[in-house]
Amino acid sequence: MPFITISRQTGAGGHSFTWMLQGYLDMKWSLPESDWTVFDKNLVQTAMRERGLPERVAEYLSEKLVSEVSSLILELTGVRPSLWELNQLIFESLLHLAQIGRVILIGRGTNIVVRRLRNGLHIRLIGSL
Repeated sequence: MPFITISRQTGAGGHSFTWMLQGYLDMKWSLPESDWTVFDKNLVQTAMRERGLPERVAEYLSEKLVSEVSSLILELTGVRPSLWELNQLIFESLLHLAQIGRVILIGRGTNIVVRRLRNGLHIRLIGSL
């Protein structure tokens, strides 16, 4: 089944575009067993649920920049797993979702993670200055 990734600049209307695209695809290319599903912020929760991680780990998976010193301290004290491990879990979940298909994946470098899979359409949204 096909999948779509959307990368976007800030202010390019990524979420509005995505919801319109989902509605269009559901209307034009509908299958009785499933509709298209959008994964954006809920992607982290999906990855955590798939891997059995506790909910508190989600705060460490935001798209905000984390200082390396803070990250190292949190890893050494056992507050959370390493960023490398957490990112690997998200990447595996992304690949799994894309292989299932009929998903629209927004942000988090999804276009790069799933670039080698077939049946994908990658869209880049660029906002005006």
